Amino acid sequence: MSFSQTPFVHRCYFNDDEHETNVAPTAIVLDTNTVTKNAQGAVVGNLTVTDPDGNFYGNYSVDDQRFEVEVYDYSINPYYGGQLKLKSDYALDFEVEPTVTVTVTAIDHGGLSTDSIFTINVLNEEVDVNEPPTAIELLDNTGVTENDYGAVIGNVIVTDPNDPDGVDSYTYSVDDPRFTVNNYNGELKLKSDYALDFESTPTVDVKVTVKDSGGLTTDQLFTIHVVDTDDVNETPTAIQLDNTEVTENLTGDIVGHITVTDPNDPEGTGDYHYSVDDARFIVDNDGNLRLHNGQALRYATDVTVTARDNGGLSTEKTFTVDVIENVAPTAITLDADLIPENVQGGVIGNLSVEDPNGTVDNNTYNYSVDDPRFTVNNDNGELKLKSDYALDFEATPTVAVTVTVTDSGGLTRDEVFNIKVVDDQNVAPTEITLDANEVTENTTGAVIGNLTVTDLNDLEGNDTYIYTVDDPRFEVTSNYDYSTGQRYDQLRLKSGNALDYEATGEQHTIEVTAMDKGGLTKAQTFAVKVIDQEGDTNVAPTAITLDADPITENVQGGVIGNLTVTDPNDPDGVA
Repeated sequence: MSFSQTPFVHRCYFNDDEHETNVAPTAIVLDTNTVTKNAQGAVVGNLTVTDPDGNFYGNYSVDDQRFEVEVYDYSINPYYGGQLKLKSDYALDFEVEPTVTVTVTAIDHGGLSTDSIFTINVLNEEVDVNEPPTAIELLDNTGVTENDYGAVIGNVIVTDPNDPDGVDSYTYSVDDPRFTVNNYNGELKLKSDYALDFESTPTVDVKVTVKDSGGLTTDQLFTIHVVDTDDVNETPTAIQLDNTEVTENLTGDIVGHITVTDPNDPEGTGDYHYSVDDARFIVDNDGNLRLHNGQALRYATDVTVTARDNGGLSTEKTFTVDVIENVAPTAITLDADLIPENVQGGVIGNLSVEDPNGTVDNNTYNYSVDDPRFTVNNDNGELKLKSDYALDFEATPTVAVTVTVTDSGGLTRDEVFNIKVVDDQNVAPTEITLDANEVTENTTGAVIGNLTVTDLNDLEGNDTYIYTVDDPRFEVTSNYDYSTGQRYDQLRLKSGNALDYEATGEQHTIEVTAMDKGGLTKAQTFAVKVIDQEGDTNVAPTAITLDADPITENVQGGVIGNLTVTDPNDPDGVA
């Protein structure tokens, strides 16, 4: 007997002693052996089992828990025994496993079995998987005036990973039957025979659900404020735009920020519903006139912006949007070029781009590298090795890579960087730097400055060093800043020791030696400037004298005399 469901079944069979002796299956054949990378639940192919007892009715097992075999209903498909596929929550990664080997076992109704090993090739192709929309935004949700039948609330904008340019169509629904959304332009409004009443409902919550062309949905709750009509509303009088230029071929570029002059809004803090006569443009929730995602300009154009207040009164103005020529980036710089050998996924440094168009809003850069072992993070420009790659100093002490940057307008720039591979054998530090070099005379225990050691074995700057100074009055102390979590080494005079300007002169030379944990050293000479304390100390003036004191009566503005100040810091009297 058997139990089945459509389209796939797992059958159970019971032995019948009257039947002939059962013989094990002899072979399993897989008709295809490829699967696209990153495709969850992807089908590999169809299995056929050769069984001396005739048509195969049985079950399967796979030694890789990511896979399964779904058994066909024989009455629907008599040609194959089952379908080898990935389970619904599993996919394969070409970069990790370009091929996967699995063992499939076919077990007949008598418990006898056979095994076959199959090698599955993972295709380095992207699969177009539909994903649900991720967000819904309501533009211009500034409220609706009470008693306004069919009033427009705002425009619904959908964020969808399958629709980066915002050109797909969607179906909308609202949980409140008084409202509707226009499926063509996403306009949320009251139906023509409905209005809202401020006294009964000063705010209304509505949930908007959007469904993409593949049937996937997301929803968002919006609060709509109802405006009381007791206040007398006046029409806005002007619209201003603080910039009227965009960059050529730059998609989604911001034109400028809009402000509205309104007698009812002297502080300029009111909310307005905006519309633009050119469908390539929108006004976003921050009041910026901008191009839609996926839209760019090549030539100047005129656009008319309309601003409508909460009472439904509006004004409009036409602006000419000029186009600035997009120029290719002129340079790429890399802030570091060293990497230790044998470090998988090691970071080299951060890339930055010089662009005559500047860092305009929405001008993003995409990077590519000609060496497949390397990758660049487009968000922060970090150049690094991929996680499963490392470099070998003995094989390639220097690696040349060409980095290409593409701006939002599609223009590119190439730059070649020579990456130096650091031998993991210990090498001596190469440099010691001191960030300050002055000390006031007669100041015991004075700090000179902070020391930094450059060491190819310590690119992150985390190692500790043992320091010696050729002048026994000095020392290097290791300190820890708990507020920043940073350790730092400080060159200073020992407690009870100071320098004397009269004895040392303006400059005193010392040699600092740093020894790494492997015992290798670097010595560096520093000139410490000694500041004369007497010359730099300010002393109060000691006297004021007046060279005359009589003045004739009844003389307006008459001169009495000249004052002279005696000051130890100003013996020449020129201060």
